[in-house]
Amino acid sequence: CGTGSATPFLVSELGADAVIGVDVSEASVRVARRDHADPRATYHTLDDYTPCGDLDGVFTNGVFHHIAP
Repeated sequence: CGTGSATPFLVSELGADAVIGVDVSEASVRVARRDHADPRATYHTLDDYTPCGDLDGVFTNGVFHHIAP
């Protein structure tokens, strides 16, 4: 989720009922919680998130270039 900058778009433009942001960086998660607080959004570090398998959609941005081929 980085710093959560996509959260307002996901909520207002796509009408998401809930947004779950996940990032490996605790610092980014802290910024997301501070700058994009919304009752529909929660933010977690990768270590603190356990997928439940019942998501309607998943959005990634700026992630795949960090993954080795």
